[in-house]
Amino acid sequence: MLSKLFLIKQGQCCGRGCLQCPYIPRHSGMTNKINIDIYNNLESWELEELKKDGIKFSDKPTQVDN
Repeated sequence: MLSKLFLIKQGQCCGRGCLQCPYIPRHSGMTNKINIDIYNNLESWELEELKKDGIKFSDKPTQVDN
């Protein structure tokens, strides 16, 4: 199973149905928008890891309507 951190580092949904898919819409294979709930639940070490790898969130992640 791929971690949400690994998937975020990929930069875009792959569309392969990953269990931890952090993107919306999930499994579309056509988005780089991160679900705000996933973003808000990242641990501080995960945010540091993303920052270290040069990944910045230019737009606020999007809320999913259920």
